[in-house]
Amino acid sequence: MKSAKSKNTGNVRRQGVTKHTSDYGLSVMKDTPKAETVVAVMKAFAEQTNSLGLEGLRNNFWKLQARGPHPSKLTFNAHKLNRSKCRYNDIMCLDQSRVLLKPWPDCQGDFIHANWITHELLDYPFICTQGPLNQTCGDFWRMVWQENVELIIMLCRTSEENRNKCAQYWPLNQGQVLTFCGITIRAVEKRAGDPDVHCTALLLTYRGERRPLAHYQWVSWPDKFVPDQLTVPYTLLSSARARKTPTVIHCSAGIGRTEIVWSVRSQRSRAVQNEEQYLYIHYLTVQRLVNKGIVTDKAVSRFCRDYEQYYFTRTHRIQIPLPVLKKKPRARKTAGPESITSKISTPSVSVIPATVPGRSPPIPATSRRQDIIATVVPGDSRNAQQQKKGKGTRKKKTQALIP
Repeated sequence: MKSAKSKNTGNVRRQGVTKHTSDYGLSVMKDTPKAETVVAVMKAFAEQTNSLGLEGLRNNFWKLQARGPHPSKLTFNAHKLNRSKCRYNDIMCLDQSRVLLKPWPDCQGDFIHANWITHELLDYPFICTQGPLNQTCGDFWRMVWQENVELIIMLCRTSEENRNKCAQYWPLNQGQVLTFCGITIRAVEKRAGDPDVHCTALLLTYRGERRPLAHYQWVSWPDKFVPDQLTVPYTLLSSARARKTPTVIHCSAGIGRTEIVWSVRSQRSRAVQNEEQYLYIHYLTVQRLVNKGIVTDKAVSRFCRDYEQYYFTRTHRIQIPLPVLKKKPRARKTAGPESITSKISTPSVSVIPATVPGRSPPIPATSRRQDIIATVVPGDSRNAQQQKKGKGTRKKKTQALIP
């Protein structure tokens, strides 16, 4: 596929989105491996994680902190000129990967504290950004409209521990309308039912054009620590992968809860904020590998046991495990609930899935580990079991890689 370099941006325009390219990107699988190689890398990762243990991983994290993301090659000039638009002055916005805002009527400047996050294994990039300030809500919605965003994932509350973490940039209640830079944002539906993830269907209107957008807010992830959930991250990822446009993801600073991959440090400064989040990433990934049958429970038993004890000591709670694979019921042909998009006369793409991302039913303690083999993430068709037509035929199980 041909790529055309954009002038003065250091970015590459591809498939209608601006993708950041870097000769120092920290890819764990640089050669676009085949499935067999991917599985081998996964097994090696699990083995190394179990061998290092908590103490070894802590040491690795602090080595990474000291090393930094190639500071000699990264610049922050735009950040320095726009400090009033930055929530935290010590969280720098990298010039090399920042999102450039296009000219907009009655709005000035091309700066927003947001960066492109790309990877060779991602079909579409993510945009990682800070929680909007009151004075930057307009810039935020300019970016959303400019990049044709269909999904926003918010990983914080607007206020935590009596501190403002994010402006109320979207309408909360059904029927409520907000307007920024000429863009009208209407709350079409707010779906309840899950205490961890709040889902709101929004309708954006600008100069007569209307676009649906989904807003997911994960409200139970504590600032500067880690959640007890393992299912939610993969479900949100599945929702993002179902879109063919960039997904916007943010917390307050846009580097802690937002960044769950170390390699993005060359694209988003100071990604992965502390060792607790670093350990959580490893535990989450290892659990997924066990859950998918890539590695055995025994192969990572030492690390998982130590992490679970560590988490319980810190929080007096246990990690909620991934659900046991259950047979997926055959879809009924009866008409389901009316989709949100049909209510707002937009293209027939459902904004909020029938299954709300979030917590799965707790698994009995006796089956917490031994019975965990694989999982089907709601909304991820690649993980679904393929079915053969006809009576008496057995369902053929397919073992997909990590989504």
